[in-house]
Amino acid sequence: MRLGRRLSSGVAEDPPAPVPAEPRTPAPVVGTAEPVAEPAEARTPDPIGTGG
Repeated sequence: MRLGRRLSSGVAEDPPAPVPAEPRTPAPVVGTAEPVAEPAEARTPDPIGTGG
């Protein structure tokens, strides 16, 4: 019983650290790429409409 508890606690602590670390890295990369493309498109029509 003691071994089972130690394994469960140790295993639970290990996964939570690496799991959140992975999604956090790609999250900012994907989020930055999306917002960057949106403003870029909005900026293009602005100058085109004003210049036209």
